Amino acid sequence: LPVVFVAFVAYALYEDAHGRDYWDRSVSEDVTLHSFSDNKWRVYNKRTEAYTTEKINWLSDVTRNDSLAVYALPLRRGYVNVNTGRIVIDAEDNDYQKAWVFSEGLAAVMMDGKIGFINANNEIVIPFQFDNSDKCRMYDFGYVFHNGFCAMSDEKGKFGLIDRKGNWVLKARYDEIWAPHDSGYRIILNDSMYGILDSTCNVVYSTEYDYID
Repeated sequence: LPVVFVAFVAYALYEDAHGRDYWDRSVSEDVTLHSFSDNKWRVYNKRTEAYTTEKINWLSDVTRNDSLAVYALPLRRGYVNVNTGRIVIDAEDNDYQKAWVFSEGLAAVMMDGKIGFINANNEIVIPFQFDNSDKCRMYDFGYVFHNGFCAMSDEKGKFGLIDRKGNWVLKARYDEIWAPHDSGYRIILNDSMYGILDSTCNVVYSTEYDYID
């Protein structure tokens, strides 16, 4: 009886710290993210009834028309295919300190404090040359390409737009550049004053308005 009691207590403590807590999240038709009591997650393929990853810190959403989501380990980032749940770019094999979702075939990743862009084969397409800004509102753009342009920050924390080759098409001189509206127009800010860019990066309204929506 003492052995059974100790085993039961040990099992209960383990389950409390590491067991499933069943706050799951649907990722795609076949893939679910299973949550655990230690605030970790595992990716589970419902079709094969098997886990496809060990425990991870979190898994991002994906952008429209892309299927690779960012997953996080401590101080490492990688990518998972949300349709299969399989790891495509292994976080443990790379030194990506931060990573953002794929868009138009490219994803921003940070290594040694600099941001570059990779493709789905983990090949560097745009070298690690850009500075990450803690001022950026990640929910507004998150270093994502829209119609061939991506908002990017320089060493002073100012924002401009780059093309898919990493060239500046709009020099970094704004405090913020938001993701474009469905119409293609972008809101820009300087000193809390609002303006608008069109889809070809031309300034339609300079940053002299109290608010634009």
